Amino acid sequence: MKNILIIGGSGTWSGQAYIPSIELSPNLVTLVGILDPINPYYSSKTISYFDYFTKHHVQWIKSKRDCDEELVEKCITEYDIDIVIISTPPKFHYDYTLACLKCGVDIICDKPIIATPKQSSFSDMAVMNIKKHKNLLQAIRESHHRKQSRQCFVLTPLRRKLQNTYTNLYDSIRDVRKTFHQDITNILISHNDGVFRFEDEVELKCGSHGYADGFGKLTHTGYHILDLVAGLIEFGCNTLDVQCICKIINCNTVEDMLKSDSNKISAKLLHSHSRKETLSDVTLSAEMDITISYTLYHKDQKFCNIVVDLLHCGKSNRTLPHYDFYNYNDQGRTNELTMHVQQGNLFSTQLILSTQSTSSGTIGNGYTLKNYHPMVAKKLNQQAIQVLDFQDQSFKTTTEFISDFYQMICNGTLDGYYLYVDFLNQMISDELYIAALIAKTSKQEFKWNLGNISEKEILYGKN
Repeated sequence: MKNILIIGGSGTWSGQAYIPSIELSPNLVTLVGILDPINPYYSSKTISYFDYFTKHHVQWIKSKRDCDEELVEKCITEYDIDIVIISTPPKFHYDYTLACLKCGVDIICDKPIIATPKQSSFSDMAVMNIKKHKNLLQAIRESHHRKQSRQCFVLTPLRRKLQNTYTNLYDSIRDVRKTFHQDITNILISHNDGVFRFEDEVELKCGSHGYADGFGKLTHTGYHILDLVAGLIEFGCNTLDVQCICKIINCNTVEDMLKSDSNKISAKLLHSHSRKETLSDVTLSAEMDITISYTLYHKDQKFCNIVVDLLHCGKSNRTLPHYDFYNYNDQGRTNELTMHVQQGNLFSTQLILSTQSTSSGTIGNGYTLKNYHPMVAKKLNQQAIQVLDFQDQSFKTTTEFISDFYQMICNGTLDGYYLYVDFLNQMISDELYIAALIAKTSKQEFKWNLGNISEKEILYGKN
């Protein structure tokens, strides 16, 4: 039985996913304590677990809002903690992860693990993430589990990469590449998460993805989509000796949206134009919609073009304030995703999904169309054209994914695609994210060697 401590355990995501996942795994883990400034017994997000907390004698350890490394170490030692779940606002993820690594425990941390306040506004803050990235990699490699002879796991529950819809695609791409040595040549993705950043997320000082802290679209669902791109690169390309150039094709900020006559509804959800004066420059410069280009090179030869379009226009249960502001309830979001991937003329796939996601599951419709070259289909013993309906692409809930983590942590090993939720195996996701932030804030290209990002490679004046 593994003992769990949740840092930030009085919030929404703990109530929706982490605590239910522990309830789902009574023979594997037990919740021992919650470290949070707010008492989880009476938090509106977790009060429904009052009886559970009482029955299992869950300890509330009152903390400061900032990372208290000494308190973390004391809790891990005193309560014999094996796994720490970090569910704080993003700006605290990195510090808490490092503190827990020093104590030799396995970590499950919300995405992104690295996020620096004002990173969407100032280039030096965005570049700071590279230093943090390297520090974290070194800390993980040097970590030693306090009870087992292995490195500590640092897992991020990015469920999209683990869903059958995408693992099925990765398998096909990998099979074609392995047999015919053809890298991916084009990736086009458009994603609309149907989330407006209305007043509470823009102005709240400690919101989970608050624009007031200088975090925008990239830090929220944008990271999930870049993680999908990283998966396509990992399974569809030889990533040795690959250079990548990141450019921002288009970016609309909070300020741009407030100024635009075409965004009256969005502006209303942010209150009104007159309220703009109350928003800081950091908030106003955070990205709302952003289109990113990545180009991959091998020995100065371009071999893959990638365009990712991240949009903030759509409708979901989170847009209810447009109709009745005071009945706002975070009931999930609508995801509209289109994806086109090519491996030369050997294999192409189109994926279209329109779904509504909540912590309890995903519903919707869509399909994946696979198109193999006849020669490839024959060699791989596949049908040349395949259409997979969304209903046939089973989805696990976040709660179920996290429960799977517990099983593998108890076994001391990660299996299959779950390996790619470990930070050491999702470095490309983090690099794509950091590069986009730097390109956005510096308004210049950013070039780096894939798998070895460096702050020295900003292409100043070389657009």
